[in-house]
Amino acid sequence: VAKYTDLLSEVQDAGPEMWEGMVTQRRPEFATDFFQFIRYKLEALVREQATVSASRRNESSKTSDAVGAQSVSDDLRTKETQKQEIKNPRAREVKTDARQNKERDDLALLASSLLTICEAFDEVSKDTETLENAAENFQTLLQVETLEEMNQKIDEMSMNGKLDPALILTAAKAYMSVKESPLVEEEVKDVMAHLYFKMKETMGRQQPKEVRILKYLLSIEDPQEIRKGLEEAITPGPELTV
Repeated sequence: VAKYTDLLSEVQDAGPEMWEGMVTQRRPEFATDFFQFIRYKLEALVREQATVSASRRNESSKTSDAVGAQSVSDDLRTKETQKQEIKNPRAREVKTDARQNKERDDLALLASSLLTICEAFDEVSKDTETLENAAENFQTLLQVETLEEMNQKIDEMSMNGKLDPALILTAAKAYMSVKESPLVEEEVKDVMAHLYFKMKETMGRQQPKEVRILKYLLSIEDPQEIRKGLEEAITPGPELTV
């Protein structure tokens, strides 16, 4: 359990943009047991929320009974004081609920994203020819002299259908290798970072607009903003730019 806890913390600290690289370098660590561990954590969070909700209902019931048994002298309290006594705990409950919901949703999204990356990596790894083509295309990109030329090559590959998951995963693995090495110059790290993120951005534009809209909405934390985004997405008119 300790190794899965450490791996999960490392993944969370790294951020989604680094997950592909981590999987390509350390695929054996993202085993079935690791995802089972995350599932248990999600189930524990759900049980915790259910327990808290039940406890609140009991407390609310006790409070109502106590209010009914109050003496007439208690009526001397101002209405404003009573409102504050009710409002403050409720405000704390809302914040707690929001925090717990975010923690649960973030963990579920992390598990889903990692599983998708692992499945893509496993599928690509079965096809030797695809991997060889990806390595060849990656080397072509490394031979350019400027970032502008690199961007043009990436766009050309996208138009020709050569910008595929195998190439993205190859770039992710290369980026992670140089990023964590103290022997690689910072300029090289910057170029590899530009290459990797430019490829991801370009490939993202290839996806259907429904998928891009969904990913955009999943990146939003504010429920009201999510609702607004959904309304914009289903409202006829100019397409939502994501």
